[in-house]
Amino acid sequence: MCGRYETTKMSWREIYERYSMKWDDSLPDRLSPFEKDEIFPTDDAPVIYEQDGERQLEPMHWGWVR
Repeated sequence: MCGRYETTKMSWREIYERYSMKWDDSLPDRLSPFEKDEIFPTDDAPVIYEQDGERQLEPMHWGWVR
């Protein structure tokens, strides 16, 4: 299963501000640029999710549940 992925020309800091997330200066080291417009099984992609009432962005693996 493949899917389209919306990419923007925003910086990671702008994305964090748009989604009201806390910025951490160590984040640019963990988050690489994502310039693809499709994701395939086995790809990693940045995902925004909410945990304990707080939004977070982490790279997650796109693929089949094992």
